[in-house]
Amino acid sequence: MLLVDPGHPKVEALYGTRGYRRIGNRQPFPDSPNFTVMLRELRVPAAS
Repeated sequence: MLLVDPGHPKVEALYGTRGYRRIGNRQPFPDSPNFTVMLRELRVPAAS
């Protein structure tokens, strides 16, 4: 999970190319900015 400053759309686009997708917004503290939340699925190798 990543918190990305929405004022930097190029950063969000870069993480998008790495498999992250936008899932919402989050303000972790009352005095912090409202960040874009991005998530990427992790692949777990199959047991042999």
